[in-house]
Amino acid sequence: MSPGDRRGWRDRLRGVRWRDLAPALVLGGVLVLIGAIVLFGAVGHGPRTTPPTTAPTGPGPTPHVSPAPSGESGSPSPSRPGGSGRPTLNPSSLPTLPGCLAPISLSVMTFNIHGGVRVASPRVLDLDRIVAEIKAARPDVVLLQEIDRHRRRSDDLDVPAVLGKRLGMASTFGLNVRHGAVGEYGTAVLSRYPITATRNTPLPRPAGTQQRGLLLARISVAGQQVDIYDTHLENTSPAARRVQIARIRDLIADADHPVILGGDFNATPTTEVLRVARGFLRDSWAEVGSGSGATHGGRHHLRIDYLLHNSWLTPLQAQVRPSAVSDHRALLVGYALWSKEGCGS
Repeated sequence: MSPGDRRGWRDRLRGVRWRDLAPALVLGGVLVLIGAIVLFGAVGHGPRTTPPTTAPTGPGPTPHVSPAPSGESGSPSPSRPGGSGRPTLNPSSLPTLPGCLAPISLSVMTFNIHGGVRVASPRVLDLDRIVAEIKAARPDVVLLQEIDRHRRRSDDLDVPAVLGKRLGMASTFGLNVRHGAVGEYGTAVLSRYPITATRNTPLPRPAGTQQRGLLLARISVAGQQVDIYDTHLENTSPAARRVQIARIRDLIADADHPVILGGDFNATPTTEVLRVARGFLRDSWAEVGSGSGATHGGRHHLRIDYLLHNSWLTPLQAQVRPSAVSDHRALLVGYALWSKEGCGS
């Protein structure tokens, strides 16, 4: 290019107005920005993989299980509260929220202690052995039947308070029958967790039968309310047992929080009493126990002591434990307790 040509280009450039070039410059900048976004987006994402879905882990299965056949062990199959795989229950006894936090372990024992007096000779009060049998099972909660306060046969002791103190557990007593001026007989609940409320409700008493009751011990487990109900149904009259379990159903079937009902029902699994009970609660032994689950010795080995639960609890294991004092064996069930706190809608 000659010197003259160079001077011509410079003259032409001097004549260009920058405001005429502004639209072209803006457009070019936008195109460069779009290109950069596309380039960096492709590099940043790369090939994508979806992580595998795994079942939740923790101390127990997810909230609900399909019951094993009665008298057999079962491996719980996970499902959510309110989902499939359950017998027909009163809907008001089921959780209304579908998802819950990981469960808390809760072990519960029911034990008819025969007043703490040995069945075999010598027939003497043996609270040391009762304490040892409970301690060996290591339950969080104990439901007791045939327990005394200030009766001669139990050395005038407040037996629930004595057992609670020796086991390091809170205690509450349900008075059903008075003996003399100060003697009392009924049921009791011991708990490693705080007992926040208690109430004993008399049950129907047909003529010629003993007064029976339903003892509530409301406990607080990591802030979750759990209602423990303890009862001892009439032993002489099937008709009395039927009206008593019907009253219990009316009292607790509509609970929307964790509920455990246990005690000595004086009724076998095939009776009308248990049919009614299974209409609003679930039989823990039938779901996870193995064998007959017989809890009463005598001449016939019968399953008459029960722990039943609603949908806020999943039984994980159950065992019947022998006693050297009582004519009953203790029933111990380990549960996964599900909490409303943190449940999603």
